Amino acid sequence: DEKQAKLFALDDGEVIDLQSTEYHEVFTEITDDDVILIDGGGNSLAWVTAASPHTANIITFDGVQSTKAIDVNATANAAQDEQVLALTGTEVDYTNATITGIVLDESHMVVEVNLSAITRLVLVDLETGGQRILGDPLFPVAAPSIGHGLVAWQHQQFLDSLDPSPASLDWDVAYHVI
Repeated sequence: DEKQAKLFALDDGEVIDLQSTEYHEVFTEITDDDVILIDGGGNSLAWVTAASPHTANIITFDGVQSTKAIDVNATANAAQDEQVLALTGTEVDYTNATITGIVLDESHMVVEVNLSAITRLVLVDLETGGQRILGDPLFPVAAPSIGHGLVAWQHQQFLDSLDPSPASLDWDVAYHVI
């Protein structure tokens, strides 16, 4: 039994099926025409729309095709948000939160959420819907990766962007055992 890779592209808000025999055929299972981000993992494809930039949509191709939408919550407590303001000079903006990255494995999704002042990582259990922030919600994160029961990402620990020290400008690698 030979498995075939699924290939998709994003073109002006529409998801294109690159394996189609029709040139530039829109992937009809995703009816949104304002898609701003796509990413895949295993037999799933995730996307985010301009209309709902804090919602991760996932379509799974295993067995019976299924689709789900998950509102991602990158909220920390008010004291931490006040500390982010002190470190960055910018308020944490939950109203305009935008998903800027997604990585998937068979049972989890890691979502990068930009909140203007800070970007946070949220681990989502795709079976239970449980969510948690990974890393320190006070400092920048980037480039998440997931696999083999681990999540790894870059972070800038102790970064005060209003008065940065050379040591805090370097990106370090952090990880979480799922």
